Amino acid sequence: MIYKNEKLTANLVKGLLLVLLVVYNGRFILKINFLGDLLTFMTVLSWSFYSLILNTLEKKYPILYITRKVFFYGIITLIPFIFINPFKFQKDILITSIIMTNLVFLGIVAFMICFFTWNMSIKKLGIIRTTNYIYVVPLVTILTSLIILKENITIISIIGAIFILFGVYVSENDIKIKRNRN
Repeated sequence: MIYKNEKLTANLVKGLLLVLLVVYNGRFILKINFLGDLLTFMTVLSWSFYSLILNTLEKKYPILYITRKVFFYGIITLIPFIFINPFKFQKDILITSIIMTNLVFLGIVAFMICFFTWNMSIKKLGIIRTTNYIYVVPLVTILTSLIILKENITIISIIGAIFILFGVYVSENDIKIKRNRN
């Protein structure tokens, strides 16, 4: 698979497979759930298209402009779901400080800043290299659950963290080697 100057190589796939071992956390169960599998596949497909479209748009428009447009059209496409599955608006719950703090955090930090940094990363590093770093998310989850939730880290988690780091290292070095050849 080739996208412009970026190639999917054997080492990149090996790095991905190492990371997948962690994601399953020793519980690799092959049980088919059609709806869940379809939603997962559609998510991956959507994110792939988003990244490819972003890669094209970032040459014409500033990243902040693109991010703002993505949010605008995202809100517009959510409006029909309000009519399909109406909810009872409870103003007294919305104005509580904890809910307002959570909404501001989710809206500004979790969405806007994350989308903006993702978009900037694609612009600076390219699609494949940026996507390679998304595999570090399970490692961040392990560390965050240890620090914030005081969860125990299992031996599988430690081995998984090593696999993640090694997988990203293998993939990243393969990308560097391919770019140096060109």
